[in-house]
Amino acid sequence: MRTSIACLPKRGAFNCATYNCAVWLAALALSGLLPFSGLVACVSERSDTVTSGVRVRYLERCKPRRVEQITVEALGDYATRESSFAAIDVQGGVQTLDSLPLAARLFRLQVVTSDFRGLAITKAADEGQRFDALVLPLGEPCLSITDEPLLPAGAALSLTGEDDLLIAGGQRNESALNDVRRVRVNTSAVVRITPDLFVPRAGAAAVRTGVETWILGGTQALTEGSPAFDAFERFDSNTQALSGIGRMTMARTEHAALALANGDVLIAGGRKSQGGAALDSLERLAAGTGNAVRVRSRLPWPLANGRLLARDDGVIVVVGSSREGLLLALYDSASDSIEELNASDLASTQELVVTLPGARVALVEIDAAGATTGTLLLMLENGAVLRLERALTSFAGLTFARAESLPDGQVLLTGSRDGQATARVIDPGTLSVRALGLPALPERVLLRDDGVALLLAQDSLTLLRNDERTRYDNPGGTLLASDMSVLAFDAKGRWAREGLTLRALANGARFDLAGLSYERVEIEIEAQGDVDLLLRLEGGSERTIQVGADEVGPALCTMAHQRGATVRLVRDADQVRIQTGEEQRICRLDGLSGRILLGVRARAEGAQVTRLVVTRRP
Repeated sequence: MRTSIACLPKRGAFNCATYNCAVWLAALALSGLLPFSGLVACVSERSDTVTSGVRVRYLERCKPRRVEQITVEALGDYATRESSFAAIDVQGGVQTLDSLPLAARLFRLQVVTSDFRGLAITKAADEGQRFDALVLPLGEPCLSITDEPLLPAGAALSLTGEDDLLIAGGQRNESALNDVRRVRVNTSAVVRITPDLFVPRAGAAAVRTGVETWILGGTQALTEGSPAFDAFERFDSNTQALSGIGRMTMARTEHAALALANGDVLIAGGRKSQGGAALDSLERLAAGTGNAVRVRSRLPWPLANGRLLARDDGVIVVVGSSREGLLLALYDSASDSIEELNASDLASTQELVVTLPGARVALVEIDAAGATTGTLLLMLENGAVLRLERALTSFAGLTFARAESLPDGQVLLTGSRDGQATARVIDPGTLSVRALGLPALPERVLLRDDGVALLLAQDSLTLLRNDERTRYDNPGGTLLASDMSVLAFDAKGRWAREGLTLRALANGARFDLAGLSYERVEIEIEAQGDVDLLLRLEGGSERTIQVGADEVGPALCTMAHQRGATVRLVRDADQVRIQTGEEQRICRLDGLSGRILLGVRARAEGAQVTRLVVTRRP
């Protein structure tokens, strides 16, 4: 069946050849006019040329019987005259949408039936491309892949730049592997990457940085005395191939690695050979180049098979274990300082430690036999530890347990009870627990940017979307500087939160209002010390408005300003009206018409942002 549809935005009619409306037309597949997994394509009114499209997919075990409604939401912040939400009654057939903004690049698709409520996050497809939108039911684990040998011993696991799963190396039958497999999560396909790894390796670490995934170190065999590698290999999501080799400062296997907020990769501990003495050294690989630098600070203790977790204030939690029990330390990459924490009284394991919003750390308590007790230990930013026991006994008695933090601030706990794989979703705020059945006991859990948890067992993959919230969610129209959850820092840890104030710990420290773009916007900012307000076109040029101790404004258009006073700016197209006290001035910003992104940069260490309110204007 050939379909010709015009997508009509409020600014006038145009067809699919000039605007990507493929995501909106996902309703075709859900209405029965196209197969569930078929291509939903925009077809120009003048020709049969397919310009873009999206495949709406379900897992066979978790699909709705009959779709009644699909809602489509453009993710981002838009002017009030632009509606970013549309609801489609798919029983009525093909609908024409006129309400989603031109600038939208990410969309949320929600499917609702009498017995199903599912969600997908998808990109807008570029011309000539297609994207898959996998609709998963909320709060129900779904078996995606089964009877497939996915997880060899010592394999390196990471997500790719496209949120797929990469499995590199490992060992089978006492031989290290050199194969790299990509699991396409949205299609449940397992694809072998060619060419293979430069050398077979097991015990490596893998970490995603930008569009690349780096496969770091490892050894040629998981046998005593086998030497470690100092080389790492780079997988590029754009080319879907291994693209080069780099070197660490020293050979490592069984080490921990984590991508920092600026894209650098931090590496901790490991061994120089299989079964050798554990290392206490740190090193850092530069984003992009991969150049290695040895870090001056050293771990408080030798660490092998440890973990690195990022708090939302940029501090790294180093987790390990010894014969005496749990090991914990906090590493500040901005100051290159490390602090050991007293964990002697914390009865937990490194697999049961997660970070939570508000620079908190949660630990699931275990008893002497290794089973969960039903108590959650909550370590606050100041180091104080709270015991959360009330109403949590429903997750007691789990063995082989591991924990992962979810985007909504809850904790996903998996384990075994009475020989059956099971999961618990724990809300530390309300002390509520929800039980879930699992088809298999996961050995690793990874979390995608769209909020989907990947539960990986030896021969199966299960997917879980626990909640509607993801890192792409719409923030409110008014934002405060104290709400750090909507701010993207150039390197977390370069700003400190002090009450309702953000204080710069370094000259040039920057944060951006991630994912937000505006046409007409009013900004109120109060600062102590010199900061720059940054206005940037999406993918284009940037303009600076100085908010200083005695003057405010862009270059050649400044006006007197009293330190700490409120500065109000109203931006419209390429003009900005600046008001401070009773004075105001209109300044022209050439080349800055269109939607803009906002950011703040400190011009000196110690500069403070005490108030930042951003409001859309009609």
